[in-house]
Amino acid sequence: MAMTRRSIWFSLRGSLWFIPAALMALGIALALGLVQLDIWLDAQDIKRIPNAMFAGPEGARQILSVIAGSSITVAGVIFSITIVTLSLAAAQYSPRVLRSFMRDRVNQWVLGILVLVFVYNLLVLRAVRTDDDGFVPQISLWFGILLVFVAIGFFIAFIHNTAVSIQAPEIVSRITDEALEALEAVRHTAQEDKSASISKDLPDPHLLAQLSWRTIPSRESGYIQDVDVSGLFDIACHHDVILHVILPVGEFVVEGRPLVRASCPNTLDDELIKKVQQKFGINSYRTVGQDPAFGVRQLVDIALKALSPSMNDTTTAIHCVDYLSVILHRAAKVEGLPQTHRQGGKLRLITPRHETAHFIDLALNEIRQSAQGNVAVLLRLFRLCRQVREDTSNPVLRRHIREHIELLSENIDRHVACPHDRRVLRESSQRAIEAGPAS
Repeated sequence: MAMTRRSIWFSLRGSLWFIPAALMALGIALALGLVQLDIWLDAQDIKRIPNAMFAGPEGARQILSVIAGSSITVAGVIFSITIVTLSLAAAQYSPRVLRSFMRDRVNQWVLGILVLVFVYNLLVLRAVRTDDDGFVPQISLWFGILLVFVAIGFFIAFIHNTAVSIQAPEIVSRITDEALEALEAVRHTAQEDKSASISKDLPDPHLLAQLSWRTIPSRESGYIQDVDVSGLFDIACHHDVILHVILPVGEFVVEGRPLVRASCPNTLDDELIKKVQQKFGINSYRTVGQDPAFGVRQLVDIALKALSPSMNDTTTAIHCVDYLSVILHRAAKVEGLPQTHRQGGKLRLITPRHETAHFIDLALNEIRQSAQGNVAVLLRLFRLCRQVREDTSNPVLRRHIREHIELLSENIDRHVACPHDRRVLRESSQRAIEAGPAS
């Protein structure tokens, strides 16, 4: 799959092997380095730490063997617990949340530390000689024992982290934080190139219609994970063309289908096409790095799972709606995201963005359809709409939210049987309609 540098780094962060592999390499380096230090000290006949505790080479070998065997056993147990946790999260919440668990730094570091302890002690064990001149690398041995205490501390942290991270409020909170970070990253991505003049308004469509456009196809099928906006801007300036990115991050693209349009009266050269295609990270799954809408998607999926007859977990659905209001609050405060990039007043790049209305539709439509007569969830949805209306003075966005309020109100007469519940819901609906921008 095609990947930019940022998407490669994001994938490494979300893998369970990167940090353990790095710590394993560190363990090899530490073992070789400290053993060589012990050999040098022994050759210089320098007095070192007494080895009475280890009862000679045989005792040292036993200690190292026990540490190495125990550490790899515990690593296997932790790996099993991690797999069970991932399976539970996928079944109870949503398969989309698995990568959030895989990015958990505690899990990665615990596995890495245990692998480090195993590799380190295994290599130090090879240096212990039981011949007539018996040799015990004492500094290396004491350092191996110190690593055991470090590993125990990480193991305790792992147990605590696993117990906390599997709870629904913690999951939705973590997803929300990632979505907010992505939303902020999208706002500042274009500012990486200081030579670009950024605007939130699209250029005149009549002007664009007068240009000759050539399409650059996608090299493969998959989800757009990342777009190097700064790199595309540089390409457009260097080749004196206008680049128009057709699909936003998070959308699915089919191999051979248009990915970018370039304003060029002649046929595009292969070098330009290849350069543009390399600025897109495309893979088989979505990530939240530059795609805040995927964070909304995950929260909606968890809410739908909670509202399903098999789960019937209203509280988890309410948690999701509450945290969706956090994302929509931040999105409503953004008066449009940068879409045009100019060099000295000359248009160079157009990038599509998911606007706040898209986030609102994604957050409300499917939950509304599944909530139906669930009074508690409907009340939370009305409150969410009221808060978003208070967060924005944009008349178009306010009308869009009102349409959702009216759609929610239709559920009152259709699915709510209790007169008291209907009255409470209508009052909440009216408050949402009357809500104005907060001063």
